[in-house]
Amino acid sequence: MSEPEDKSDSYLEDIPRYFYSTITNDLLSNCSICDCDLLNENTHYFIEKSIKYYPELDTEETILEYAICSDCHEELSKSLSEESKITIQNFYLERIQFFSQNQDTQTLEEKLSTCWVSKKTKGEITEFNVVAECLGNQMNRSFFPMMISAEAIQELYQSLSFETKDELDRFKDRFDNVPPEFKEILKDKLVIF
Repeated sequence: MSEPEDKSDSYLEDIPRYFYSTITNDLLSNCSICDCDLLNENTHYFIEKSIKYYPELDTEETILEYAICSDCHEELSKSLSEESKITIQNFYLERIQFFSQNQDTQTLEEKLSTCWVSKKTKGEITEFNVVAECLGNQMNRSFFPMMISAEAIQELYQSLSFETKDELDRFKDRFDNVPPEFKEILKDKLVIF
């Protein structure tokens, strides 16, 4: 008798080049905060990139990129007030659009073509963030990757308390493993985490 198929593995695939470092053209290998090795097969983490899209040229420029391990992500979550956690949760529950029941069959381009919050397409927005959930050198494609417009991120940010905004700014200050080109940008850029 054969063993049941482990569905969680069926959602893993090699991390697409789109989520590679634009500076090194290689996988982001260390957490931008604690510097842990992300390519260990058991390390769960997120990659986030802020992108500027030039529709007239149909080209993209990465403004900021980083990777954050699940331990550092959890530490950030714990530092937020309960009120802010509820605000963030409600923001996404009320606005995120699940476009398709067959998410796992969509191509990367299809998943990243529309903002999950506003439903605007990449042609309608010029700045957005993309997020991938990864395990070692694999990307989980069951829910992620996702694209969120800078406008939607700004809307979420404006709904947060001053204390939470300060906490997020302090947390961003801890990004030591970020290339110098991105360090200054990170101070002013809103990120999803």
